[in-house]
Amino acid sequence: MSSQHPKNRVIEVIKQLADANLLVTDEQGEKLTATVDVAHEALIRSWPKLREWLDENRDLLRQQRKIELASEEWNIEGRKPGYLLQGLPLIEARQFRTRHSIKLPLSDLTNTFIQISIRQQLFNRLKTASWLIIPTVLTIGLVEYSIRDNRVRENIANLSSDNKDQQKQAVQNLVAGCQAKEELFWFPYIGEIFYGLCRSLRYRSLISADLRGVDLRNADLRNTDLRDTDLSGANLSGADLRDADLASSTSSDNGPNFSYANLSNAQVGGTYFIGADFSNAILRNTLIRGSTLRFSSFRSANLEDASLSGSDFVGSDFSYASLRNTSFNESLLIEGNFSNTELQGTDLRGADLYRTNFNKARLKGTKLLGGTEFGVHPADFAVYRDVSRFSGAIFCNTILPDEASLPGSVRPLDSDRDCKELGIDPETGEPIAPENAAD
Repeated sequence: MSSQHPKNRVIEVIKQLADANLLVTDEQGEKLTATVDVAHEALIRSWPKLREWLDENRDLLRQQRKIELASEEWNIEGRKPGYLLQGLPLIEARQFRTRHSIKLPLSDLTNTFIQISIRQQLFNRLKTASWLIIPTVLTIGLVEYSIRDNRVRENIANLSSDNKDQQKQAVQNLVAGCQAKEELFWFPYIGEIFYGLCRSLRYRSLISADLRGVDLRNADLRNTDLRDTDLSGANLSGADLRDADLASSTSSDNGPNFSYANLSNAQVGGTYFIGADFSNAILRNTLIRGSTLRFSSFRSANLEDASLSGSDFVGSDFSYASLRNTSFNESLLIEGNFSNTELQGTDLRGADLYRTNFNKARLKGTKLLGGTEFGVHPADFAVYRDVSRFSGAIFCNTILPDEASLPGSVRPLDSDRDCKELGIDPETGEPIAPENAAD
């Protein structure tokens, strides 16, 4: 019985032939068993077409019956794998189904039996092959690991080379794959095969190294000594530079990219970077004193508690940055951009704020007293009115020079002007208690 010859149709035909005494079944009536035979050999002799069919397909019928019996035995024995076809019998069964399925269709049970036998054979082959493949893979893996380990050792040794080009290439080789940090996170060993090495340079000494144009994205540079290093055009985006020493590092007009890098507690004093990109970087407690960072971007960076005293930030962008308790004491901030910046507790005393933009900045507790525009020329308020851009800035507990005023205004700036809006007590600098807010 098959999809071509439905069970009900087969039973109906057998019943009609049995009723006509042409076939014999194990049980007459509505319930017929699977055993069917001709009533008498005379039927075969008297039915030429039937005899012709039997003569032409005798061998095929035997083969069909053999396959069917094997499937029935498998089914009776609980479909155990040990009763499945394999080897030559499976090949013959597959060929029979392919070549004769229309003329001599196999039952649905037998087709399922053959299909499961094929799957079991494939599984057995894979299992056998694995015993050959696994040792080969392990051997290749061990050889590859040995080669890679030797390469790592060679590059680490070259970090101390006097040959600047060799040293530079070693750095690039050791961190080439770090740009694919997310992919390496789950499968670091395999990931390094496709993306390159990503090894830590923590505590390494790269003093006076030439790292111009090197891709150091996502590299681990914690506690790395980068003093006097040339980082022109280097990409340190996302790098971890916590506690690193970049003192006296330099770059040409093509400043390095530190965007999204972590430079917490790093030493960046005495550096010379023009047009460096520190946007979205973390520079908490970073020491950048005495540095030249002209026309650099610190947009949206976190510089809380950092010391940037005595540095040159001419034309630099600090918009949207967090500068809480940051010190710019005696720094050059000429034509800088501090719009929308958090300047709570920021020390700008002695800083040169010529044409500096503080539009919509929050100056809560900010110290502005004694800046170049205020301390050196305290009487020249016309200059201050023309050059300072405090439009929309928020003042609260801000330390301002006496009689300081906004452009176009003759009234002195109120250093506590916006405390009420911020919910801050101007006397104490503390938040106003809810019960006193109405007063």
